[in-house]
Amino acid sequence: MEEIIQKEVVNDYFTAGIKAEVILDMLLRPVLEKVLNQLLRRKDQGVHFITKEFPIPTEANDNHNCNVDYLMYGEKAVYLIELKTSSTSEDEKQFENYIKQIFGSGRLNENFGNLFGNRFIWMLNHVSASGIGKGKNFDQVEWKKLQEELGCEDYERLKVLFKRIVSNCDIEDDGTENNQKKYEKKAQQYLKKTKKTGSAKYLFQAGQILDSSPESWWDKKVQLIYIVPDTVTFKTKLAKVKDESKLNMVNVISIEDIRDQLNDNVEYEKMLKKILKEIC
Repeated sequence: MEEIIQKEVVNDYFTAGIKAEVILDMLLRPVLEKVLNQLLRRKDQGVHFITKEFPIPTEANDNHNCNVDYLMYGEKAVYLIELKTSSTSEDEKQFENYIKQIFGSGRLNENFGNLFGNRFIWMLNHVSASGIGKGKNFDQVEWKKLQEELGCEDYERLKVLFKRIVSNCDIEDDGTENNQKKYEKKAQQYLKKTKKTGSAKYLFQAGQILDSSPESWWDKKVQLIYIVPDTVTFKTKLAKVKDESKLNMVNVISIEDIRDQLNDNVEYEKMLKKILKEIC
């Protein structure tokens, strides 16, 4: 079985038109917490997964998004993690946008909630059939209205809005209210029952966020991590961007760094190690 998976993954990786990062993303997810805890041990501890494809604003700061591959948190920071599998996929404009959104003027000392959390709550409300205080843009007037109508602040707004949305779908309480995965499970029930797709799936991300105990990380500062095939090539290429001075504020990890953390005595990690060696 291991040989079949390895062969098919490598073949898909080198097949034109197939998104290699999607393949690698799926394979890395089960070991990503372990690997990052090892690689960041001098900078942070207790790194945990929150969700994938978390939406952040584009350079225009309008209603459009670019999705970062992973959202994770540790004891000291919340991490936006971008995965790149080849030098051709290392997008300078995307990098400049991340730098602007995290480290731009007036943003350097802001926490996750102020930079991205509040906007995510607004987006969840905006695409929901049970949304309140709707508007076309994420502006201060609209945000105040949403805050007043929900009657709470910070990550608690997400919890209140989430419960309001799923309650409108008559999701029954199955006795798991106190279980760790209660919000994620209710999100799955809601999306399955309503057959909603696309932007409504922000609800599933909201469930994952709520399950990750946001009270422990919502107010932490944000850091950027790039996982790339080769750190030297990446840094040389991105040294040409407008915000070159911010490059030293980014954690850059190579695929080889990750491979070195995998254990040959664990079957899955041994298989992944072989795959990474072949494709990166």
